[in-house]
Amino acid sequence: MACISSKQVPQELIDRIVNELHDDCESLTYCQSVSRAFLSFNSYRSKNLNRLFESCPHALTYIREVTFKGAVCNSVDAMKALIKLNILRICCMTWFPDTHRIPAEVMSAFATLPIRTLVLDELMFQDILHFSSFMDNFPGVESISFKHVYCNLVSKNDIPSVSPRTNFIRSLKLSVNEISSNVLRMVSDGQLGSLTKLHSLTCVGSPKGKEIPPLLSLVQNPSLQYLQVEGDIPVVDLSHINTLVIHLTNENIEELDDFISSFKSWTDFFASADEFPLKKLSIHLNLVNRISADTAKQWAMLDKEFVASRFPELRSFRIKLKADVYVPVEQAKELIQSHSPTLCTWNVCTWEFEADNKVRLAVEDGD
Repeated sequence: MACISSKQVPQELIDRIVNELHDDCESLTYCQSVSRAFLSFNSYRSKNLNRLFESCPHALTYIREVTFKGAVCNSVDAMKALIKLNILRICCMTWFPDTHRIPAEVMSAFATLPIRTLVLDELMFQDILHFSSFMDNFPGVESISFKHVYCNLVSKNDIPSVSPRTNFIRSLKLSVNEISSNVLRMVSDGQLGSLTKLHSLTCVGSPKGKEIPPLLSLVQNPSLQYLQVEGDIPVVDLSHINTLVIHLTNENIEELDDFISSFKSWTDFFASADEFPLKKLSIHLNLVNRISADTAKQWAMLDKEFVASRFPELRSFRIKLKADVYVPVEQAKELIQSHSPTLCTWNVCTWEFEADNKVRLAVEDGD
């Protein structure tokens, strides 16, 4: 049992395991498995945090990540025991008067914990005021991920008063088509934390209407260095970006026009300037269907824009194609490379082809 450290697992739990073991080979195998299971005991996902707190209170002091889905505990003591909690995920809840899934006293306890990463998914608030007061309980958050976060009531002048904040938002992941515009605006206005040190932004979806201004404000933040886009964004100046990651998916025939449109928007983007100071560029293409002739033409158009002189500082250009098991990856590879002569001969360009979640072929330097 020397492989289990008391610094990683509560001593009473170690004693219980030792008492259950016998001096034989089979038990030693179990011991090894148990040791590995508890070596990184820093995450707990359950609807009943109280039970763990009552049976093994010290265990909570080791947890660094918690996910609340649907319902949570109502024990303030249990919540305050999560003294190392760094990542909090809250999913599938509604925030209306008298229907709060998390009691107010428990929410207040969040403010005392070292939570740096907050992930919200499928949350419905009555209005922006409820969302604002909810976020007041996370004064030290540095990384935010929002998906399906909505306000039921939206008015033209949804500008809530917010508590003064001293935290800095360093990383954002936003599903822009699945967030209320007033929530997105609060983020872009720096009302959830200062954006002067924003380093990383992941944008999922293609912004439309009221979603565009706040997103462009984030994209054009001068401190931003890493931008990942799963969709497309309007053509803007990205001269401050060091790393750009683009995700494109041809999900089905019905959405092929949208896929081609997204592809074309990025081609237009790269054609919009004579020089890009990018240091790293990645294009990830998820092929759920065969590559169409129109898609192949887009690769040919994109290829024309990748002249080495246009990217003088580029050190890494990675193109990754992930094909569904029913899509012949070899054919996809040959079709795309036949339309990309420039990329195939560029020494900074690395091709990677993946099928059925297994890498079938990696082609580097155009070989």
